[in-house]
Amino acid sequence: MARSYHATTVVGAPVATLINGASDFLGINATSAEAAAYFIKLWWSGNTNVAPTVGTTVPKLTLAVPTTGLNFHSNFPLNNGGLVYWWATANAADSDATALTAGGSVLTVTFD
Repeated sequence: MARSYHATTVVGAPVATLINGASDFLGINATSAEAAAYFIKLWWSGNTNVAPTVGTTVPKLTLAVPTTGLNFHSNFPLNNGGLVYWWATANAADSDATALTAGGSVLTVTFD
C-alpha cells in the first residue's frame, strides 16, 4: 500500500533526512521557491543502516526540480535496499552540499 511523506525545504546546510518506513520509491511532487532549479537526492542504506553524509555519500537518485516544480510518478517502484534518506542541494553534483537560497519548497514523496 502506497504511503506519502511530506516535507518543506529550508535554507542552511543540507541534512540527510530519513523517510521513515520507506523502501520503495514511487514518485514525488515538489514545488519550487528557488530562483533556479534545485536537486532532491535520494539514498538507500542497503544493509548498513548508516545515515549518509551530504557532500560525501553519493546519492542513488538525483531529481532536478525546475522553478516550475516537479511531478514524477512511476508504475514500477525503485528499491535499492534498506532505508531511504533525502536531502536538497542547490547543485546537481554528487559531492554538492550547497544550501538552498530561499527554502520553503514543499515536497511529497510517495513510497511503499
